[in-house]
Amino acid sequence: MLQTYFETLTDERQTWKIKHNLLEIVVMTICAVITGCDVWEDIEDFCRVKEQWLKENLHLELKNGLLSHDTMQRVWSMTHPEEFEK
Repeated sequence: MLQTYFETLTDERQTWKIKHNLLEIVVMTICAVITGCDVWEDIEDFCRVKEQWLKENLHLELKNGLLSHDTMQRVWSMTHPEEFEK
């Protein structure tokens, strides 16, 4: 599963504010980018259209639903690129 490659990413978000799983965000973003999405709004749209597919085929829980493109951008701005590259 794609998620296993990113289990070691550091999550810099404030614990009490976390509503969305970091690994799910990473997987959704990668899937969207692979299909040609290159801006946050397109990534959000992709996730909305493919929500059921993401749940059924990639077994994402999406407990608190999908996140907005603004939230995705904020989460990604806190990641460490060197960790992601590993």
